Amino acid sequence: MGYKLRAVAIAEGERPWMNVELVKECGIVPYLLHRNHGVDVTIVGAPNEAGYPYLELLEGLKMEFLADGKLATKLKYITENAESIDILILRGINYDSLEVTRAYKSANTKGIIYCGLDINSDYADRIPFYQSPYREFFEAMDVMGASCKKITDFLNDKWYWNVECIRNGYYDVIRKTSRVERVDFDSREKIILYVGRINMDQKASNELVRAFYSAIEHIPDWELRLVGEFDACFERFYTDFVNKHKDIENRITLAGNIVDRSEIRKEYESAMIFATASHYEGGPNAFAEALCSGLVMAVTRIDIFEDVIGDSESGMSADIGDISGFAEMLIKLCNEADIRQMSENAYRRGNEFFNMENIVSELYDKIAERIATGDAE
Repeated sequence: MGYKLRAVAIAEGERPWMNVELVKECGIVPYLLHRNHGVDVTIVGAPNEAGYPYLELLEGLKMEFLADGKLATKLKYITENAESIDILILRGINYDSLEVTRAYKSANTKGIIYCGLDINSDYADRIPFYQSPYREFFEAMDVMGASCKKITDFLNDKWYWNVECIRNGYYDVIRKTSRVERVDFDSREKIILYVGRINMDQKASNELVRAFYSAIEHIPDWELRLVGEFDACFERFYTDFVNKHKDIENRITLAGNIVDRSEIRKEYESAMIFATASHYEGGPNAFAEALCSGLVMAVTRIDIFEDVIGDSESGMSADIGDISGFAEMLIKLCNEADIRQMSENAYRRGNEFFNMENIVSELYDKIAERIATGDAE
């Protein structure tokens, strides 16, 4: 290739990009395509009144703002710019992405599309993939990625089109590396950590609290620390739960949302266990950061759980919705398991499978191969 490839990552749906997405895989993939592979990348979407403080950490990554996030506005942008866009980056399967794909391929038959599917197996099972316009959408894709092996295998068995396993890995935007320095295990505290959105539907944060409470008599020196924004439903649940169970009040910390990436890093360096009772996920970024940081994983058996814990060498799992089973798992991890060795295994597994620089390099090679062979024509 004798020219600099140009890529555009376009916002999902009508909403603008959120600041936090810039340091998740949907922002880090474009950034590393630019930083490590010389691609000229622009993130396009409606303006966000809250601004983008994290953009300062992603030098060289461009943002272009449309008048609004309406589909017609995005289609106009794509139609007018398609010929100068070598790679279109999409996230998720939704009506907007179907229409944007159609417009892009109509205006640039040689253009390459990469779609990070951001999908779980339950949702995939409901997609009428053989019907229009889904069929045309999948046929137009040049590279599609699922975020764990189970979903990848599931889709490749179910669909006619190839899906790659492109995990949501970890990248430190401050230190500019995917390699996490080992923290002396003896310097860690007896903290069970959760980082992410805190709610009662998908994340089942209430079940995590209940499981911890069921276990506290058997893990007297441990505390639960929840980092992230919590919604009103969880807040009502938590207030009521603590009022009824005063003995847990000093054992749980709601740390709130932490924006400073250095402070978030400290959370991962201080804890021993990362726990989530989620009911469904694709490939949460927090899982990758926890694993790469050497945290032992306590997870429900969502799609990604085997990628994370392997054959239980770097953590344990419980059935989805099984609060007593989750409590038993916490008790075993805190008292019976060789948690020091599990931490070492987690660190190695994270750096083997969730190194974001390696993941994006493999993605870039797949895109470059498509361009070189002309298969997108």
